[in-house]
Amino acid sequence: QNCDMFSDDLVVRVCAGTAAAAAIAAAWHVYASRGLPGGPPVVRGWLPFVGCGLAFARNPSRFFAACRAAHGDTFIIYLFGIHMLCTFSPRGLQSLYGVREVDASFTEATRGLLGLKLPPEVIAEGDLRKFHAGLKRPLLPQHMQNVARAAHHTLATLSSSGEFEIFEHMKLLMHRVGFYCWAGVEAGDPRYYARLTSAFEVLDPESSFKDLHSLVGTIATGKRRERAAMAEMAAVLAEIWHAREARRAAGEDIPEDNLSVLHGLYSDRSEAERLQLVGRDVFHFHLASLANMYAALSWALVRILDTPYRARIEAELQAAEREHGPEFYLDGEFLEAGLKSFEALFQESLRLAQQSITLRKVMQPTSFETERGTVLVPPGYYLATLLSVTNIDPSLVPPAAAAPDVFFPDRYQGAQLIAPAGSAAVGVSTFGHGVHACPGQRFALHAAKVVVSVYLRRLTLAPRTLTTAVPDTSVGAIGRAAGPCIVSYSVKS
Repeated sequence: QNCDMFSDDLVVRVCAGTAAAAAIAAAWHVYASRGLPGGPPVVRGWLPFVGCGLAFARNPSRFFAACRAAHGDTFIIYLFGIHMLCTFSPRGLQSLYGVREVDASFTEATRGLLGLKLPPEVIAEGDLRKFHAGLKRPLLPQHMQNVARAAHHTLATLSSSGEFEIFEHMKLLMHRVGFYCWAGVEAGDPRYYARLTSAFEVLDPESSFKDLHSLVGTIATGKRRERAAMAEMAAVLAEIWHAREARRAAGEDIPEDNLSVLHGLYSDRSEAERLQLVGRDVFHFHLASLANMYAALSWALVRILDTPYRARIEAELQAAEREHGPEFYLDGEFLEAGLKSFEALFQESLRLAQQSITLRKVMQPTSFETERGTVLVPPGYYLATLLSVTNIDPSLVPPAAAAPDVFFPDRYQGAQLIAPAGSAAVGVSTFGHGVHACPGQRFALHAAKVVVSVYLRRLTLAPRTLTTAVPDTSVGAIGRAAGPCIVSYSVKS
């Protein structure tokens, strides 16, 4: 009898649990399947909350290709609790790149991702003013001097011959470039440099998204280590600023740089608040530049060593040195108009390595045009496209003598993509388009010219092991290589 009672009770519990699970699944199905009136179809997946997230994470490019094949160029996906309107048509891409920040925000979309790793106070401010102020043209010559200084200092750490892994080496170089440019040349002082880089490595979201155990630890500890690292970075930058002010008071003429520009932006704040805000902004600068620039430089060097275009670039470097002297790479005319073959190679390298998901969070009801017509997108939705898909799409990449997925720098004339007259060519993106185009594009192109010039003039380089593949799971920023890229070198006498 007891066994019968136990069995009956178990059956009741199982039935109740099954009914509850079915109710939850049904509710989720209704929520995940909700589309927009007159809008595109919804791809919801089958797992509650996760939706189609697992298929997306396994191979984002393949996932979107399958969705396009089944549903067309514009569709809605549901993953990890959010609805995302994804578009890959020329009309949809023009709408995405043209949407106003107040309507669909890049800043809010980015903040949502970075907020998993970083404390809210570190990412609270979304004003792009600082980037436009710190990257203004009058500061570019000084920035390029710092880039060259960083390149020479990094090369000085090498022995007379050996080998290095390109991506690892370029990340070390870009640490120097970033802190020299954003925090002042004083940041290279051994008293400051190691502390700055150590603090940044704790804060860097890249490490956490590669190691989810680390991300779980960050969340579990309330981001305590990250807050301490941000405080340390702000303290080091305060030391640099106070030492600089003492030198200025003693009569030393100190030229304007990014650090002084940032202090000027917050001149109406108390000193304590200003130092905290400047520390945060220097971190933002360094994060933005390091996230993409070291991979961009790495891919450019890989392609130079792996393709016949090296001879063209070497010839242009020799011509520039004859015309402008041994420090030709700091000449303004050269940086603006020289090394056209490298500009094309750099842009083509970026085109094929871009894994960025262009993401906007809808902040207020927004009319969005697609090839299906106009749809009203409500707040809370995201608008998206994936550059690893659009940048090799035959329907979006302008015709050239090579297929869209083949490395072919001659599809560019200098840094400009060769496109039919009247074509917006928004399907191909290396630095973005419209109001959301990267404010650091000129800095990045000039800095790349300086680094490549210094390295090719100072080192004899030969490839050992190179790969041009990007991991299938890669999404966000410029992709890293799927395997090691090792080069042997010897320092030229």
